[in-house]
Amino acid sequence: MRLLNTILVVLLIFTGLTVGASQIDLGESLNLWLAVAIATFKAVLVAAFFMHLLHDRAMNSLVLFYTALTIGLFFLFTLIDMDSRHMIDDVRSEAIKAPVIAEEARAAAIAAGTITPHGHEGEAAQGAEGEHADEPPAH
Repeated sequence: MRLLNTILVVLLIFTGLTVGASQIDLGESLNLWLAVAIATFKAVLVAAFFMHLLHDRAMNSLVLFYTALTIGLFFLFTLIDMDSRHMIDDVRSEAIKAPVIAEEARAAAIAAGTITPHGHEGEAAQGAEGEHADEPPAH
């Protein structure tokens, strides 16, 4: 029990480190590397002690190790891509902005008179009454 409580305290400390590291701006790439390193260390502790892989057959630990290595390889390719985008394309290296295509299309439709600012299609063509063909007249 003493060992498990010690591991729990270490995990809580590293959780605090994760929160603290998220508050410090070390650059996008370095923050990501630090977060992955802390998460990997915590995952190894959980797998080794709480999942009892430390005292289990070596084959189970080997399978977990190679699985984690494969996932790490995919992370590495992603990190290399993120870290080198500015060298290839300046447009794609900027932060992603919210699309404004829908707002621009709506403004153009309002300017063309196909919709009203309220967003009901065809109101401009139906006249000033504003009644829709499938609705009964308002009294």
